[in-house]
Amino acid sequence: MEDTMKLETSQNDGVMIVRASGRLDAEGAGEFVVQLREQCDGTAKKLILDFSGLTELGSAGLRVLYQLSKKAKGARDCLLVAGMRPCVREVFDDTGFVALYKVVDSIDECLHADHA
Repeated sequence: MEDTMKLETSQNDGVMIVRASGRLDAEGAGEFVVQLREQCDGTAKKLILDFSGLTELGSAGLRVLYQLSKKAKGARDCLLVAGMRPCVREVFDDTGFVALYKVVDSIDECLHADHA
């Protein structure tokens, strides 16, 4: 069974939620970028990446996430990642990406992060 990259997005009150599933690796990174460009209109003030369905995060995926953080000009509170599986969280921690993205356990926690 293939774990091809799939994205679902929703936007409400300036918050874009991107639910990624599959592998964000050399094969999935290109598809991630294409789908993100197609589905994001640029009006969101906050981007939440729901990685609960992500099964793998490779170096090509990290490159895409780094580029995304640069486009946000270091606005860490605008870039949130939720629901990472332990294998994905380990990669995030080991590579220092926790400094670029605010990492939380759930979408609900992301949506209420402003009020914490």
